[in-house]
Amino acid sequence: MKRTFRLLAIFLLIYASLGSLAPQSGYDQFQKALAKERVEAKLEEAIALYQKVIEGTKDESLAANAQLRIGICYEKLGQARVKQALEAFQKVVDKYPTQADAVKMAREKLLILAKAQASPPPAARSLTVRKLSLSDFNGSPSPDGSFMTFTDWGKGNLGVRDLVLDSTRNLTNNATVDTYVNHSVVSPDNRRIAYSWYGEDGQFGLWLINVDGSGNRLLCAGQKGWNIEPLDWSPDGSQILAAHSLSYPSRACQIVFVAASDGSMKVIKELGRKVPSRMCFSPDGRFIVYDYPPRTIDDQRHLRLNSRRQ
Repeated sequence: MKRTFRLLAIFLLIYASLGSLAPQSGYDQFQKALAKERVEAKLEEAIALYQKVIEGTKDESLAANAQLRIGICYEKLGQARVKQALEAFQKVVDKYPTQADAVKMAREKLLILAKAQASPPPAARSLTVRKLSLSDFNGSPSPDGSFMTFTDWGKGNLGVRDLVLDSTRNLTNNATVDTYVNHSVVSPDNRRIAYSWYGEDGQFGLWLINVDGSGNRLLCAGQKGWNIEPLDWSPDGSQILAAHSLSYPSRACQIVFVAASDGSMKVIKELGRKVPSRMCFSPDGRFIVYDYPPRTIDDQRHLRLNSRRQ
């Protein structure tokens, strides 16, 4: 009997030791890292564990949250680790664009850290100017103010400038001597960019691309002789506001909506021979404001208001 109990005890010890060697799930690793961060305040160890979660899991939601926690850990480590915190939060935005909650929090953290890094506010009645572009960038700032789009006229590709990290990257790399990106504008959720592309067929098409460079697709094919310039998005992100102009044989211009879902185009207003340089929606989406020159003067422009339903 004693021998039987001894063998059973040995078996249980071996089973327990084997169980302790079983690989932890990504969720278990995440909880262990969270305890290191919040309970033990061992932030460097927590960062290492969060990194293991990212490397070992196929769950994008879990990976995005682990990357977010890495940024928070670096933030807790103080001023000396701010750069690493910024880089960690930016990875959430770039690598996990479909994880809306994590991306939203990462963007909020990026803006908070950027403001904290900014110089003290200027004295009353003074003005601080920050140069963002050396030339007409043909793009737009993102609604959250963290980046801006531009045309890299060195080759004609679509570029993005990160205003927090002060870095640039190109989202397209297929421009040639005869092809280029013209206008571009960022969606209200900061995740998509509509841009016009002058292709090898000599026509402007309207394209959509995600901010991380994925999902590049033709939304609305160009029409012979017509230019299309996306200038704003509707507040709900369903429509792209564009100037649609015919340059040959006789100039004409239309204000149009292009559906972001299927590229269908709807003419809102016929303008005649002049082309607005800027158009935008009112915050409630009911009106469109645009600049437009008088009939006989090209170098002066008036602001005009147009009902969306007109």
